[in-house]
Amino acid sequence: MSYKTGKSIGRITKVKGYERSVTVVLEGSFTEEITGKKPVFLETEGRPVPFFVTWADYRGGNTIKLNLDGCESLENIDDLKGCRVLLEPADKEADRDKDLKKLNGFRIITPDKSLEAVIRGIIDNPGQLLIKAQTKDGKELLIPLHEDLIVSIDKKRKSIIMKLPEGLAEIN
Repeated sequence: MSYKTGKSIGRITKVKGYERSVTVVLEGSFTEEITGKKPVFLETEGRPVPFFVTWADYRGGNTIKLNLDGCESLENIDDLKGCRVLLEPADKEADRDKDLKKLNGFRIITPDKSLEAVIRGIIDNPGQLLIKAQTKDGKELLIPLHEDLIVSIDKKRKSIIMKLPEGLAEIN
């Protein structure tokens, strides 16, 4: 599953290592509220990477300062200079959540049929969705919801064929 980021709010132009903050020059008008509840996405090497904001300082104008969780040193933060900053639109997030709830009750089956479990929920970990599933014998499994693991989906039969990494069922 890839991130569906939408709105680009700007580009990082300055980094301040002693503050562990970045300055973003905004594109157009800025009306979004940035909080630590949802990540911002920094586009690095063409891919959006999620970062949680520990604080944001917007005083109007065309810049905003952000302090990003995980950027504890000047080396970490200096690599971010020039990255585009993206936000996931709220409506896409709501649609995604609604679609994920539809997976409850689907069966997960491995191609060799060595594992079968029923989806009981989806856990939204930062940067990774996890399927909470239960086997026939009552064992609870946490399985990464990633497009590379999905072989096929049969909506009529409410089943998903997944090729799981070796040993995943044993570590849960």
